[in-house]
Amino acid sequence: MFRLKILLKNTGASSVIIALLFVIFAIIVANGYYIVHSLNKYTKYDSLLINKLGQIRGNIQRYTKFKIIKDSQKINQIKNNIEFDFKTIKMLIDNFPETIPEKYRIRFYDIYTNLYSIWQEIEDTNEKQELINKSEKAWKIADSITAMMQNISEKKIEIISKRFSLASMLAAASILILILFVYRVIRVGLERTSITDSLTGLYNRLFFNEQIVYNIEKYNRYGEPFSMMMFDIDNFKSINDTYGHNEGDRVLKEIAAIIKKTIRKTDLPFRYGGEEFVIIFPKTKITSANTIAQRIKKEIEENIKVYSQKITISGAVGEYQDEGIYKFIQKIDNKLYEAKRTGKNKVLLAASKTKI
Repeated sequence: MFRLKILLKNTGASSVIIALLFVIFAIIVANGYYIVHSLNKYTKYDSLLINKLGQIRGNIQRYTKFKIIKDSQKINQIKNNIEFDFKTIKMLIDNFPETIPEKYRIRFYDIYTNLYSIWQEIEDTNEKQELINKSEKAWKIADSITAMMQNISEKKIEIISKRFSLASMLAAASILILILFVYRVIRVGLERTSITDSLTGLYNRLFFNEQIVYNIEKYNRYGEPFSMMMFDIDNFKSINDTYGHNEGDRVLKEIAAIIKKTIRKTDLPFRYGGEEFVIIFPKTKITSANTIAQRIKKEIEENIKVYSQKITISGAVGEYQDEGIYKFIQKIDNKLYEAKRTGKNKVLLAASKTKI
């Protein structure tokens, strides 16, 4: 969560979401490219090889027929076609051996060599019955290797389909994770916006209302003490009237920065109103809370100026004593106004009239 908030702070939710959408797009494109590339790589020459084997199977039958009837013109034409098909297949398996997967390669070459040998025997045979017998044998061998190649091609497609399914599942999982992350980014961004003051970066009044109730509930259930500081900026209206609201905003932001730097990680700082701030100190007694409050007062006075004018604050610190939320806030608020009425530039304890 902390890292995510830092990411949001540094890059902005919209930039993160746009980047993630590009990642999703890249995953989809990469998956599509992988499938097309795999199909081209593994099945590019399958159909050509199957087609040529089928042509050889049929042409040997036709060659035998015309040789028996002694049609020399047809014989030469079909012979040239058969020889061309054998050369095409040889060129294919020599230059692209991956067309035949390694596990099938030896068997394929054995059958193919046997088919070519039978074809040469048919060329050298003139006796009718022997021609018919060899032609039938060639048909069976050619049919066998054609069926084998068809089976190989189907196996390839099956493997690609499995890889595609796996790649699709991974892509879908990645996209789902990214969608959840985007949702988380948006949710954190909305939560941050809903509980944070846009000018100072401190928590806002709405979140204060939730946290004061939460700490009172912990006090009631577990007896955990907590204290609270309320303060506002002395003469803030005159700063805005004299130097403008931009200068007033600068003072507010610098005070917020000092608060963040001075308090502990467990403390909760709020911009309560225009120039009014509240800090809740969980699990903290009034004396410890007051020590931090005095340090904040001192840091502001020593480090923030509007031209030559020092900025001071008036405030009060109180510890919750089971008086209920409204009386507790009223107790500290009354002490704050007492600090302002009695000279400003001071933080009083809400439990007594002691000036610190």
